[in-house]
Amino acid sequence: TNLMKGLDFVKNLVIRDVNDLTHCKLEPFLLNHKYFNQPSTFIVEFLINGNEYIYELKIKRKIIEKEELYKNNKLVYRRELKDESGTRITYGSLLRSQIQGFNLIKPYFEKQINDATTFLHLIGQNEVFNELIEPYIWFKDHLMIVHDQQHYNTYVWELMHNKEFKEYLDKLIKKLELGIERLDVEVYDAEKFLGENHKQKLNDMILDYKKGIHHNIVGTDECRYQLLKTTKGQYHLAKLVTIHKDSNNRDQIFNLTEESKGIQNILRLLPCLIAAKFRDKTVIIDEFNDSLHENLALALISSWSEDKSSAGQLLINAHQSSLLDPKIWRDDEIWFAEKNPENQTMLYSLDEFRSTNKRIDWQDAYIKGRYGAIPCVTKINF
Repeated sequence: TNLMKGLDFVKNLVIRDVNDLTHCKLEPFLLNHKYFNQPSTFIVEFLINGNEYIYELKIKRKIIEKEELYKNNKLVYRRELKDESGTRITYGSLLRSQIQGFNLIKPYFEKQINDATTFLHLIGQNEVFNELIEPYIWFKDHLMIVHDQQHYNTYVWELMHNKEFKEYLDKLIKKLELGIERLDVEVYDAEKFLGENHKQKLNDMILDYKKGIHHNIVGTDECRYQLLKTTKGQYHLAKLVTIHKDSNNRDQIFNLTEESKGIQNILRLLPCLIAAKFRDKTVIIDEFNDSLHENLALALISSWSEDKSSAGQLLINAHQSSLLDPKIWRDDEIWFAEKNPENQTMLYSLDEFRSTNKRIDWQDAYIKGRYGAIPCVTKINF
């Protein structure tokens, strides 16, 4: 979970306007004094349009100390904090050779940089810097991180605009036998919904919407509403609802808050799995098996894994040993997390335990402690 939070933190620094890190939840490792004065380092390697990027951030005392980007092993830029001269930016040949009047325009962007703003955010949205558009787009549109509080943003737009998505989703829901006939979206005029007292809040949401940042608000019914813009330029608030059939075969509308936690979690997962099937996305799902029966969790993962036409990549964390199935995964696709004697969480791959015995039962071996990463609980007396 903390690894996924770290990726989410980096994503937000890249795509959002961040001017101050003093309130961010970023602390050094507190269980070992030698790390107190060390920066927190984030390194993300990713592939987009056949190009390999490496993006690195180092943050210390809520200040960005270092930021650098490589494309196909060539430096795009490096930003470093120098005590005497402030922030210094080194530009690789990729930028210098492709931008006319480079020396004239770079001071404009350098003046906007501060201790909390990533250089990739500042210039990744500017078409002048072609080498930075791809990595910015990857963080903004291709990296999809789903926490246990995901609020179904993907559904609302897709159900309203994507017929293929809706048809595929309806089929999946019926196959899973959830007791749900279909999903639907209820739409309300945003200005009327919020009223005059919240006009400024709506204006702020619209400004963020234009930047590609989407907000949810909680209504009096405890449901979450997403801001959307219609083809006519009007702003609406929309919420996802489920449709059931009653004993008289009539439609009954349920809010998501009226569904069980298990149903809510399945509905949280489905658009992510569909997104990873049809689009070149890296979808990361936290607590995949939360409130899910293990048969349902296995069915969802097996279905996605067996579909060789999937365009995206799927990463999940889970606590169900039944998911350790060699029919679904390669051994290098399974990673364990375990604390070392210094209480640091270490990640290691099942591939490190490679055996000549191809018939080994991964689940049984894990439960018996062969791979570690299993709680060692002494007898508890209540």
